[in-house]
Amino acid sequence: MTQIACESFIAIYPELLSLFESHWRELGPYRDRMPLSPNLQIYAFLESTGQLLTLTARQDHRLVGYLIAKTGPGLHYSQTNQAITDIPYVLPSVRGRGIGVRLFLAAQAEFKARGVEVWFANSKKHSPLHRSMDRLLRHLGMTDQDVQYSKWMD
Repeated sequence: MTQIACESFIAIYPELLSLFESHWRELGPYRDRMPLSPNLQIYAFLESTGQLLTLTARQDHRLVGYLIAKTGPGLHYSQTNQAITDIPYVLPSVRGRGIGVRLFLAAQAEFKARGVEVWFANSKKHSPLHRSMDRLLRHLGMTDQDVQYSKWMD
């Protein structure tokens, strides 16, 4: 049975880091140039101010997935309480069992409880997971709004 729960990012960071590494190896952009290096100071600040949501998926106490998001006023829309999904991930060995759906539904419920008015989430367009993520986000009632581009600056 998979348990979904809100947990402290800082308290479980060593466990999260292991999955972050799997996530980065599987889906991280510019892996040859951009090393995984989470900014713990920023995460700790966001958590201490109630602006970080860390949802976990566990099977027999083992971390198998997460969804991390930032909540609070927007930079350009300071009167609007926003949620921005930072990173969702489910281990490949447990995918296809609805764990990702449950993480996103739990996030949606928590965002409502926090008074979030608009939720932003993204998907890596060239990832093999993009089609399933697109279906999930649309199932949640989300619509595509922006396209994000990137360029490595040599």
